[in-house]
Amino acid sequence: MSDDDSTINVLVHGLGAIGSFYAFILDRAPNVHLSVIARSNYDVVNQKGLTIKSQNHGEHVLRPAGVFRTPAEAGGPRYDYVVCAHKAVDQEKALVALKPVIDENTTVVIIQNGVGNEEPFREAFPNSSIITCVTWTGATQTALGLVEHRSSENLLFNLYPHPSIPPDVEEKRLSKFASLLKEGKTVFTVPPDIQLERWEKVVWNSAWNAVTALTLTDTQTWLHSSPSAMAMTRRLMTDVLSVGKAIGVPLDEGLVDRLIEKALSLPGLGSSMQVDRKMGRTMEVEVILGVPVKKARELGLDVPALEMVYALVKAVDVSTRKQLGMETLARLLPSQFSRGRDITFEERKDAYMIRMMLEYIYTGNCSMGSYLFNTTWGNIDRPILAHTKLFLLAHQYELAGLKDISYQKCEQFCKHDWNSAAFCESVRELFAIDQVAPNMLKLMAGTAADHAEELLQDEGFLDMCIREFGLSPVTEYYEIREETWLSLNGSI
Repeated sequence: MSDDDSTINVLVHGLGAIGSFYAFILDRAPNVHLSVIARSNYDVVNQKGLTIKSQNHGEHVLRPAGVFRTPAEAGGPRYDYVVCAHKAVDQEKALVALKPVIDENTTVVIIQNGVGNEEPFREAFPNSSIITCVTWTGATQTALGLVEHRSSENLLFNLYPHPSIPPDVEEKRLSKFASLLKEGKTVFTVPPDIQLERWEKVVWNSAWNAVTALTLTDTQTWLHSSPSAMAMTRRLMTDVLSVGKAIGVPLDEGLVDRLIEKALSLPGLGSSMQVDRKMGRTMEVEVILGVPVKKARELGLDVPALEMVYALVKAVDVSTRKQLGMETLARLLPSQFSRGRDITFEERKDAYMIRMMLEYIYTGNCSMGSYLFNTTWGNIDRPILAHTKLFLLAHQYELAGLKDISYQKCEQFCKHDWNSAAFCESVRELFAIDQVAPNMLKLMAGTAADHAEELLQDEGFLDMCIREFGLSPVTEYYEIREETWLSLNGSI
């Protein structure tokens, strides 16, 4: 605990619907000093607080002691508990970001969908206790800073045991967290086998999240769409159940029947994954579908329904990520910011580019040969920039063949030899002319989509956006890619 034993410092990372609800619960414990990491809803929460409308708890306005945009900003007091309620996508990058707020005295609390979530946290924070949770709580963020909670409310949790921390120390940390939830007046359970609970829920989520996201229908519409729908759902659930059993999770064969009966007894449900697709956000593909597929492949299990659904959802997610990157880049670098100046040999005095153009004229091709070592503007690790500059020269002098070749070279290096510094310089070059060629803009946008998280942590990229275009890329980015779940009523 903190220096004052009566105070427990808690940080909630991920202030979506679930994170907001449990931030509210934990803040009700009288000795909790609560801080939160908010992104798309930062301004609202920082200025007005977080409004919770709950069928079980009434209406409240939560005003955390600290509201931060990033874990780096929240560094300072040592946190006794860091509650990770962010979506389980791009976990490695999230874990790197969390390093300033987690040490050996911090207990990490994971409230996320899926299975296999704990091991990346254990690798990133090898000296910390981990409490892993499964939530069956119906909450919706209907607007930034406003969360509506329905009557369903249950948090199941237990330790992900640490091999080196004494069991009595871990039990004390678990009991203290349970006492905070009790003081917060929420429903919770500490089952003896939390991995069983995780796998039971992933059997549920693998079916309903996937099919509702792929078909954009609710559970009832899907199940009654054709006889094949019910059969497909059973096969998918059975595949996931067989993987869990194969790795030693004591799932019983009647689980599929119970989950089907439960879905049939409820009104048509959507899912968080479906909402993410509708909103153009990345989806929790790996922890819900990818981990069971990986385990099945390692064990040599035949899970055809799971393999097919994983491949389909993965394709949708890849397409979403690329579109998201294109929209983000379009916002960050709109056409009105072009500088309107022509490229001339006199300005650039770039003998290397002239040599490459001559090479094209004589051979019909252009390479990244020894000329690169003699350039005054570039390094041998920046072929993207070299071919971008050649593309622009070909564009200016209307050398269509050279444009095609240099574009293909850019595409090749964007895919196989990407470099953030060269990419940023290439973007500067592209937007220094009157009109950006659509195919090159699309290529750069797609590359930005593939590397969006890395770019948003790159000081050079941030400096370019702020200094040259007068934009805040983090703000613009998260207007599109909200980490909060603005989900529909009835979401899973």
